[in-house]
Amino acid sequence: MAIAVGDDTRIIDLIVPALPGGARAPLLVLLHPNGGSPDAMARMTRAGELAAREGVIVALPPAPGRTWHVMVSAIDPITPSADIAYVVGLIDELAATYPIDRDRVFVAGFSMGAVASERIGCEFADHVTAVALNAGAPWSATCSPGRPIPILVLHGTADRTFTIDLADDVVRRWRAIDDCTGEPVVTQLSEIATSEVDGSCAPGVTVQYVRYQGSGHRWLADPDATEVMWRFFAGLRSPS
Repeated sequence: MAIAVGDDTRIIDLIVPALPGGARAPLLVLLHPNGGSPDAMARMTRAGELAAREGVIVALPPAPGRTWHVMVSAIDPITPSADIAYVVGLIDELAATYPIDRDRVFVAGFSMGAVASERIGCEFADHVTAVALNAGAPWSATCSPGRPIPILVLHGTADRTFTIDLADDVVRRWRAIDDCTGEPVVTQLSEIATSEVDGSCAPGVTVQYVRYQGSGHRWLADPDATEVMWRFFAGLRSPS
């Protein structure tokens, strides 16, 4: 489906499940890795199954040339980012067309798609409810969102593309941004996956960090990253 945001028109994959009359659905935007595509991301995450089972509208936009231009560095200061502008504008376009619950808008990505997701959380917290990063990294050295938002970080300890210390950095800065003051609750999700959940944060905000021992740069499994992600999004509590 072709959707224009200003002068930027891209062909996105959009999955709209059958919805009860009058119901408003959550929106999940999934961002593929560099070199990937919306179709490959949909298959890898089983987005169609998730949409049908959970009643969530799933949008998968493409990066031009299959490369997201979002990571800021000293030698490549991509500010502003046309890709970020497109994804944020896409959320508005979809919300104007489909019965989307603006209180349940989630963005998640893999690799550079995760980097883009973190940047959206940092720069456009007013547009998203929460973000999830699978095998990602910080988009820049700074992050100043307009409000605290929940974040899920999933990362493999053997990732050689974005090393585990980068995930540690992301979690550390979001715990500070989200005013988390307590110690995370640690649980074992599988033989290889350990979860740290910090709920002592700003009202309605949770930071979760899932480390996969020995896993590399991939859409993580055991437990499946899609299921962990959706449980995180679906379980978010409302601010008191």
